[in-house]
Amino acid sequence: MNKLTGTEIIEILNNNYSMSSIGYGEWAELEEESEVGLTPAQQATINDVKEQKGNYWELNQSYILENLGLGKVVEVEQHGGEGEGDSWHVVHHFVDHDVYIRLDAYYQSYSGTDFDGSKPYEVRPKEKTITVYC
Repeated sequence: MNKLTGTEIIEILNNNYSMSSIGYGEWAELEEESEVGLTPAQQATINDVKEQKGNYWELNQSYILENLGLGKVVEVEQHGGEGEGDSWHVVHHFVDHDVYIRLDAYYQSYSGTDFDGSKPYEVRPKEKTITVYC
């Protein structure tokens, strides 16, 4: 797998996913116009797992991420929602590329998380030291 830059990952995300799919990490929920699919062998494996009542959803997501060239994705932070004010965000780490992508959204208690106008962007982890007095 070729190592992708943050810009390349964002382009793949924008071309294949809705902002809510990115926000919630629903990697199998591709946009209708996405041309990425499963190979016949991958589909056969998923069908076998499905028949055995296994976790085919996770396998399906893994295959799609592989076919997109994104590899393993881990959600490393999610903040916001009920009791946290109106801001919400999530950060996903694209492990094979060592790239972190953040997506900001707006939260309202009566309608949930709103991704209108949201755009993913690259971030980097930064250690922060604080002093507290107990």
